[in-house]
Amino acid sequence: MFTTVRQQGWVDGSAAITGITPYASALECLMHYFREQQTICKKCCHVNYNHEAIQQCKLQKVDFIWVNRDLENFSWFLQLLNDFENEQLTYLETLRANNVTSKRYIDFHFYFTSLKSNNQGMIGYAPFDLAANIYQNVSNRDVLTKMRTKTILGRPQWSLLFAKFKAEHRRTSVFFTGKPVMGEDIKRWCDQYQFMYYHEPYF
Repeated sequence: MFTTVRQQGWVDGSAAITGITPYASALECLMHYFREQQTICKKCCHVNYNHEAIQQCKLQKVDFIWVNRDLENFSWFLQLLNDFENEQLTYLETLRANNVTSKRYIDFHFYFTSLKSNNQGMIGYAPFDLAANIYQNVSNRDVLTKMRTKTILGRPQWSLLFAKFKAEHRRTSVFFTGKPVMGEDIKRWCDQYQFMYYHEPYF
């Protein structure tokens, strides 16, 4: 199913539930693949992975970018992402315990557009930023999603994201579902950086 070196998936949170479903299925397939490489000792319950098989997977990295303004309507999807985040943490800790060089195979990027961050000049939301940072530091969880990945307030800075992806990997494919306006913007960046662009329409 995955054939490129690196893939990005953009989901505009204003999309219908059906627009998210293909991405949920893709993430479940990827998580299932890593669980297939997992072995658990029956005596001590020690977890190990077939690291060589994972390294040979053609898909080397996924960046899942989710732009949303109403997280409560997608609690079921957040649970899937949280499971995947925990799965990766177990994988990385296992490799480090065995002195094996580890690397992340998926990164989540969450953007909550109902609020603006201080970095975008909205000083009126300073109390929220402060509370969110304290919560993250104390609990190691995001105040909005309850995941380890921190949610960024406001919209993505496409120039920074695309420059980062280009610097890390030469071959990248981008898959997007959401409003056409955002899709057109993302496609322009893909054309500039010579990334393959795929759009999943939603109705």
